[in-house]
Amino acid sequence: MEFKVGDKVIWESQARGVKKPKMGTIYGVVPARCVIFRKDLDEISKFTLMFDPGGLPRPEVSYLVKVNSNSVQSKAKLYWPRKNALIFVGNKRTVSELIKEYVKAKKEK
Repeated sequence: MEFKVGDKVIWESQARGVKKPKMGTIYGVVPARCVIFRKDLDEISKFTLMFDPGGLPRPEVSYLVKVNSNSVQSKAKLYWPRKNALIFVGNKRTVSELIKEYVKAKKEK
């Protein structure tokens, strides 16, 4: 599935053996085989980067996802998840709707 800037997505990340669902908004589209550098990111000071700029490129189109902070004082986080991990959640507003969509999509994969 192709996404566009502004689409709401959910995915599952893993760190230290713990899987955790994350939800955010597509912030940017990264072309295939493109390396992301700090200087290429507009408004980088507004984000905490949750990936290593300058790392290996992805073989397919991928996406930068913005996850807003729960705190007014904290910066939003910018992730670069794998495209195949992203699930489109549309305009669903409630947590229960998002969880149902996430569980359904995981079963389909």
